[in-house]
Amino acid sequence: MAWNLGPAISIRNEAHFGDRVVRCFADRSPHSYAIFTTTLARHPDNEALVAGDTRLTYRELAAESDLVAAGLAAAGIKAGDRVGMLLGNRVEFVTVLLACLRIGAICVPLGTRLQTPEIAYILDHCGASLLVHDADLAE
Repeated sequence: MAWNLGPAISIRNEAHFGDRVVRCFADRSPHSYAIFTTTLARHPDNEALVAGDTRLTYRELAAESDLVAAGLAAAGIKAGDRVGMLLGNRVEFVTVLLACLRIGAICVPLGTRLQTPEIAYILDHCGASLLVHDADLAE
């Protein structure tokens, strides 16, 4: 089945990882956070996230992630730093992820079923500057 992208969408070829050529949308955002901010600008009051009874619009999600980004920056996290994320499938996972993307930090998601030695190995191996975790996983 061929996808009809319409006449308004242009495609370009990009070189990735040496000689690998990939077809990409010509007018795509340069990074993931730009995709979020573009959607935020276009649809600030649309629903962005639903988690149980919690429902956040793009504006609310941006405000939450801005607070987290400010907290990360206050803790000394900057672009290129690795931030471990030991968080379940919840709103905080998304807000921390967006906060890291905003400041240019590199997220290192960790499975909540990992044991302490596994978590310690991953954090040491990636050189994480900080670990953000669910309160019930503090041990």
